[in-house]
Amino acid sequence: MFSTQLRHTLVLSIALGSTFASFAHAKCCTSEVQTVWVHGRYSNAAPGDVVVNYVDGSSVIAPIIDAIGENYDHSMIVTDSASRVTHNLGDPATVETGWTCSHPLDPYQMRPMAPGAQSSVYPDDAGTFKAGAVLHGAGTPGCNVPGLAQGGVGYDLYGYSHSVRNGMCVQLLTDSCGVAQPTPRYYDAITVGAAVSAVYNDVYSQAVANRPWILAATGLCPGGSRYAANQVVNTFLYGNPWDTQFEPWNVPVSDVVTPAQLVATYAGAKEGVGLVPGYYTTRLVRVCYNTQCP
Repeated sequence: MFSTQLRHTLVLSIALGSTFASFAHAKCCTSEVQTVWVHGRYSNAAPGDVVVNYVDGSSVIAPIIDAIGENYDHSMIVTDSASRVTHNLGDPATVETGWTCSHPLDPYQMRPMAPGAQSSVYPDDAGTFKAGAVLHGAGTPGCNVPGLAQGGVGYDLYGYSHSVRNGMCVQLLTDSCGVAQPTPRYYDAITVGAAVSAVYNDVYSQAVANRPWILAATGLCPGGSRYAANQVVNTFLYGNPWDTQFEPWNVPVSDVVTPAQLVATYAGAKEGVGLVPGYYTTRLVRVCYNTQCP
């Protein structure tokens, strides 16, 4: 039997414990006006539709596309009703410059290139919310592909001269997202040579303008701009980012499908894509803090 005093002590302890617990878990909830970003969306693209961007000079392969006379440089598949997309993207800014004098660009980061596959991302976050075309019902809704950070697919510049599984944007769609494989276009040696020349000149000029690793006045790393340009060209043509020497440019390409070829050969319904730009707005949001209300 508990004594009366002990019972009172237990009751008081339980009551105090409950009070302290309520203080420990107390929250103050209130409504606040917050500014939020509403993502841009496509007005006429449903899950499973493919969206293809017009070339605008901002992508890593823009010099190639311009040189071969095509007008699309990227493709992606819409995964949900919020206009999120899955695609394969390469960002040259992820490649370390000044790696060594003999290899100004880090070969390990050139092939594959980050970020690679991105799944169910907002196109305005990915920098791909641009004018172009929509191919209705071209692929599988909800397609998701693990990216380079998840041990999955990276972007492969070599995929623009040879068929590489999931290598670049169109190959990701045909290999992993249910898009039918279009008939490849044949590019003769002269056309490929012109494309490679454009790539070389573009990289070389950028290297000359932004070459912190090349101090020509002191003789440090002479030829670095040429090495960097050859690295990119030899990755594109031969899949070898370690090769910094000149290799033949005039070689035909016959087994690659570009975004323009995807649009040209698609037999289903297609039209210009409608863009509803993103915008900031204010909303009343309920917010809770781990503290008691005053």
